[in-house]
Amino acid sequence: MSDSKVFLGCIPNHVDEEALKEECEKQGTIKEFFYMPDKVGTDRGWAFVTYEDETEAAVAVAMFNGQQIFPGSARPLHCKFANEKITKIEGTVFEAPTKAVTPWQEFTTPEGKPYYF
Repeated sequence: MSDSKVFLGCIPNHVDEEALKEECEKQGTIKEFFYMPDKVGTDRGWAFVTYEDETEAAVAVAMFNGQQIFPGSARPLHCKFANEKITKIEGTVFEAPTKAVTPWQEFTTPEGKPYYF
C-alpha cells in the first residue's frame, strides 16, 4: 500500500462527495478518491484518498486529523495514512457517536428561546 493514500473517517452524513473532494483537493493533487457516505444519519462516513505524492498525503493528515472541517459535525475527523494500524477506537470512525449530527446551528432569541438555522 502506498504512503500517499490516506483514510478519512467520521465524515458527517450531510457532506456530499463533491464537498468532501473539494476539501481534500485543498491539500494536494488527488489521484484516486473513494467515498462511502454514512447512510443512517450519523457521522460514520469514510473515504480513501490517494494523493500525488507522500508529502501531500502527510499535509492532508496534519490538516484533517482531529479537526472539525464541516459545520454540524458531532466529532472531529479521523485522518491517518491508510497503511497505519489503529491502536485505539476512541476518536475513530469505529467509536459510537455520542452527539447528534446536524447541519443546523443553534441560536437563541433575545427572550432566551433556542432556534435553529
